[in-house]
Amino acid sequence: MTKEGRPIEGLKVWQKARELTKSAYDLSNEADIASDKDIKTKLRTLSLSILTNVTKGYERRAKKDFASSLMYAKGACFGFQAFLYLLRDLGKISQDHFEKLYEESIDIVKMSSGLIKALRGDKKATA
Repeated sequence: MTKEGRPIEGLKVWQKARELTKSAYDLSNEADIASDKDIKTKLRTLSLSILTNVTKGYERRAKKDFASSLMYAKGACFGFQAFLYLLRDLGKISQDHFEKLYEESIDIVKMSSGLIKALRGDKKATA
């Protein structure tokens, strides 16, 4: 157990997904995005999907279910990345915001891939 008493809080991919969601929510409150309800909602929904997929899979306790949920989380990361490109192209976010959030999502994809391999018994996996 972690010092807060919840095992999931010790899971690095969950921590990273939580940070990304917080960053996306913070960004959604900035003027260019906050004024557009559709974009604000989509940004929040995409980031939250990553976090909730990691959480749901972990809480199911079965390796197969967790691996499947991590695959969904990876897919959500790719959707999030595509949306970041659109936001940048529309001038809604700076290149710095784009890079920061994109790199955070890449980290989640890499961590998820490692966990999936470990859960499936791949001998070369690093979680």
